[in-house]
Amino acid sequence: MAASRLLATQLQRAGYHVTLAATGEQGLATARTGTPQATPLDIALPGIDGWQVLTELKRDELLRHILVLIVSVHDDTGVGLALGAVDYFAKPVDRGTLPTSLARHGLIPPPPDRS
Repeated sequence: MAASRLLATQLQRAGYHVTLAATGEQGLATARTGTPQATPLDIALPGIDGWQVLTELKRDELLRHILVLIVSVHDDTGVGLALGAVDYFAKPVDRGTLPTSLARHGLIPPPPDRS
């Protein structure tokens, strides 16, 4: 979970709104009750693993639009992309990698509120 918090902090500093989920089941529940546009996804999750989460996201008509960026110690890029992920990164991930990927896929955070 420490790695997830680090990635969340990096994304928040870049201006993205972040919600963390500790398990695959929590991730799916969060996706179903929220309105995420993207999710970094680890493969090694407690409960159902990231492969199952990715499969469920892409199977669900209301969730398949979510951009999935796999962030994992496992090097299964081909499998991840074949299952519907838009990017695959091996840990550790450099600070600017996820924001750059999100921007490349059209997800640019709004400018900070200066009021």
